[in-house]
Amino acid sequence: MTQYDYIVIGVGSVGCVTANQMTQHPKLKVHGVKGLPRIKLSQKNQIYSNANA
Repeated sequence: MTQYDYIVIGVGSVGCVTANQMTQHPKLKVHGVKGLPRIKLSQKNQIYSNANA
């Protein structure tokens, strides 16, 4: 599994600039995500609880 230091969510114009600036540091691993599907609040709670487990 690839690990990243930062994940930029929403790589439109500003997100791309932000990610590009972050990658200027040679030791940082940055991943950009174009967009995520809309999910219900109950699904978000499940995602957060799984991430904190």
